[in-house]
Amino acid sequence: MKSTQICEEPKLLEIVLSEKYTFPVDQLLTYGNCQDIGTNFDDWPDYLELGFTNEHVPQLIQMATDAELEEASSDSLDVWAPIHAWRTLAQLGSEEAIIPLMDSFWRSEDGDEWFLEEIPYVFGMIGVSTLPALTNFLFEGTNSNDACSLACSCLRQIGKMHLQVRDDCISLITRKLEEFDVSNTEFNALVISDLIDMEAVEALPTIKQAYEKECVDYSIQGDYEDVEIYMGVRKKRATPVNYPGILD
Repeated sequence: MKSTQICEEPKLLEIVLSEKYTFPVDQLLTYGNCQDIGTNFDDWPDYLELGFTNEHVPQLIQMATDAELEEASSDSLDVWAPIHAWRTLAQLGSEEAIIPLMDSFWRSEDGDEWFLEEIPYVFGMIGVSTLPALTNFLFEGTNSNDACSLACSCLRQIGKMHLQVRDDCISLITRKLEEFDVSNTEFNALVISDLIDMEAVEALPTIKQAYEKECVDYSIQGDYEDVEIYMGVRKKRATPVNYPGILD
């Protein structure tokens, strides 16, 4: 979320937004600063108490992807509205929101921390129905590493929240890792981080290959021995730490 740009005509923006959004969606324009409300997934308010139903999904999608709100004044409450909107879509379990939100995955390239942190939980709450779209996104071959990393994080969260598809999610993330090459070392390390978080010991052979081909950025999760320790299959290192950028 680009919260540093100041809107020169905030009153005009308020008028435009009030015409664009109707009750109960317009409540999210003044709902509050997310840093005050709660930044952790477990702290999200119950937005459905505001009266949201599936009939409000189109306006919620519009708000979640609204460029005007993205550029709103950092001092305004408007700038937080997209976050409230995608949280509401998550609580509604809105399958209609899957593609529009994926169309915004490019925001990961701008380092939008709120988007990067929360969208995996949004997809996790929407659930198993997101898998076909995420699979197509990962393997169609035209999306950036940053966007694909976010898609893998979504798969990670879906697998953790819906254990019946955990193996499927691990398989998809591992399949993406199998494309490793030396130009994607940071991406490969982030994908490995997702697998570590899922305790995906079944992915260790692929992870080992990525390290053997020197396709992993050591600064993110260390070397393969470190990964084994994180996964719980090794208690301590067999060799001294000896890789670039990491002190023993």
